[in-house]
Amino acid sequence: MCKKIGILGGTFDPFHNGHFMLAKTAYEQFALDEVWIMPNGNPPHKRNIEQTDFKIRCDMIRIAIKEAPYMVLCDYEGSEDSYHFTYQTLGEFKKLYPENDFYFIIGADSLRDFPTWREPGIIAKLCTLMVACRDESGIDDLKTKIAEMKERYDANCLILNSPKVDAASSEIRSFVSEGQDVSAYVGEEVADYIRNEKLYVTS
Repeated sequence: MCKKIGILGGTFDPFHNGHFMLAKTAYEQFALDEVWIMPNGNPPHKRNIEQTDFKIRCDMIRIAIKEAPYMVLCDYEGSEDSYHFTYQTLGEFKKLYPENDFYFIIGADSLRDFPTWREPGIIAKLCTLMVACRDESGIDDLKTKIAEMKERYDANCLILNSPKVDAASSEIRSFVSEGQDVSAYVGEEVADYIRNEKLYVTS
């Protein structure tokens, strides 16, 4: 049976409410069957940037999504000793699950950078790009870019009405290092996990 699978990738250091709401909105807006939350083990676009251990990031995701059965932790890119490129990952998914349709969730900024990705034409053939738009004022520019993507790569793109994010992961890490309570951004249980594991504490 064909399933509509959304894929939300990222470092998720930590996974926060904005990520959760983006996955939830994609699921609801486009009637997806599942949304796979896929943390990067060693993302090629963030080389030489220190990040929290993959297992710990996965633990935080498990806690955050446990009440959303349609969200699934996907640890396929978990290897930290090699780079994972999107076209390779999607290619493997299509081999493993040829009956499924994949929807790769990206931000509008990532769509602008898409031509610089490794093998953008292959990616466009393997999935539908679901582009998160947080600002209505930029919708016309986004539609223009989508038209360019269609002409250049024959890419199918959908506009995802993305909720505004209160804080980015980098800001949340800073808040923790300053001793602030981050439960409003990541939920009580993830905040407790961060505190118990002494994550993001610089001293």
